[in-house]
Amino acid sequence: MTTTDHDDITVLDAAFKADAHDRYAELRARGPIHKVQILRGLDTWVVVDHDLAKAALTHPALLKDATPAAEALEAVGFTAHRPESGLGVNMLNADPPDHTRLRGLVAAAFTRPRIEALRPRVTEIAEGLADAMAPLGTADLVRSFTGPLPVQVVSELLGVPEDGRASFRAWTS
Repeated sequence: MTTTDHDDITVLDAAFKADAHDRYAELRARGPIHKVQILRGLDTWVVVDHDLAKAALTHPALLKDATPAAEALEAVGFTAHRPESGLGVNMLNADPPDHTRLRGLVAAAFTRPRIEALRPRVTEIAEGLADAMAPLGTADLVRSFTGPLPVQVVSELLGVPEDGRASFRAWTS
């Protein structure tokens, strides 16, 4: 495994996103793991090798809960959702055993038959988003399709009214 001392690359900024395919290809050519900066100058690690990323994401020592890093995150302007704030414990940023408990609460909504029942509506939403992009000639796929699709599906599942979906998307980001 090779890492670089610091790649002097900022990921997640507009320049990186504008050329993400080539930038990730460059990182993969240089090695599987890179110390990089994310927005606001925070150093972090990017793993661009599939097997190593899978191993990292399933390793019990890799935490999703940002509480241990709260001071470092807040020092560069990120809001760390601490458990005492009421916003900290959700399935996406929880570690076991909280993650396991929360996943159990929603598992029944995501069984194979329930998901199959959603297929026609998800297809309809996806086709509508694609149809809206077609006349544009060019479009940002994330902004026009892959971002709105899950937000619209989940909004409908949760009963979020149409006029509340922009706020819902901002909250989930």
